[in-house]
Amino acid sequence: MNRILNITGIALLLFFAAGQADAQGRAAVRGTRANSDGGVTHVSGSAAQTPAGGKVARGRAVRSDGQGNVVGGSAAAGQTAAGGTAG
Repeated sequence: MNRILNITGIALLLFFAAGQADAQGRAAVRGTRANSDGGVTHVSGSAAQTPAGGKVARGRAVRSDGQGNVVGGSAAAGQTAAGGTAG
């Protein structure tokens, strides 16, 4: 499970580094690829920022091993314009 969350964290980091946001201050990224266990790994993430400076980010990952076993995880975090955090 930690590996899935690490993958999600890396996906979000790359997502923020890319800086692809639309006019409303939202952005999203997702992708699927074959993994070394004969299954697939899917990751997705999204982030948004309010005009007042509040921020939220969310990520999710699902991994299969080609034998029918699937594991997944998700995480989210938020920050208010005043600096309060959650997640």
